[in-house]
Amino acid sequence: MVWAMRYGFYLPTRGQTATPEALETLVRRGESLGFASVMIADHLVFPVTIKSRYPYTVSGDFPGQGDVLDQLSLMAFVAAKTTRLRLVTSVMIVPYRNPVLTATLLSPTSSASSSETTTQYTRLRRCGMKRASKAPRVR
Repeated sequence: MVWAMRYGFYLPTRGQTATPEALETLVRRGESLGFASVMIADHLVFPVTIKSRYPYTVSGDFPGQGDVLDQLSLMAFVAAKTTRLRLVTSVMIVPYRNPVLTATLLSPTSSASSSETTTQYTRLRRCGMKRASKAPRVR
């Protein structure tokens, strides 16, 4: 059996490229270029100052600035803007949210779009949840 490789891209969750207009442009452009999925990070809290060198930029400065968009809210926004991109949480930090509310919020996100939602949970044992690879689809 031969599997075709599919590519995805990350959406910004803060800074100048995380405005509604910029996000819609990124999603529509990614879809038109043939990307299969879009990943959304779940980092709501960042330190005000970072004294250590950031290893993923040439300057060593942390690149993000401004308020952070919530992962589930951004997923709902993207679901309304795409027709085929798979929505993927780039590790969902479950202790940020009530697990029952999270499941409730994921169901309509998945059904509001023709694309699928894939959720990756972390710290499951601490919250007493079992591992799940896909959010439920509601029709």
